[in-house]
Amino acid sequence: MKRSLLILCLIALVSLIGWTSYGQKQKSSRTSWEYLVGLEGGGANNQINLRALGAEGWELTAITTEDEIINGDQHIPLKTYYFKRPK
Repeated sequence: MKRSLLILCLIALVSLIGWTSYGQKQKSSRTSWEYLVGLEGGGANNQINLRALGAEGWELTAITTEDEIINGDQHIPLKTYYFKRPK
């Protein structure tokens, strides 16, 4: 009885040591990103195709909007889109 208990403890110890060393060998996953800035509006016919960019793996992270003054009276919104995706 004592011998089988000793063997069981030894197997558990070896398994624990193997599992611990396996976890320590794992590399830390650090993601590198690439960024894209797109403009829409501003008098030109610039339009961002969000579906196409999404299909290419780009993720929209922010949008900013400013009024662009054209000919003194006309205000055209200028949108800036910020995207990122893993390298």
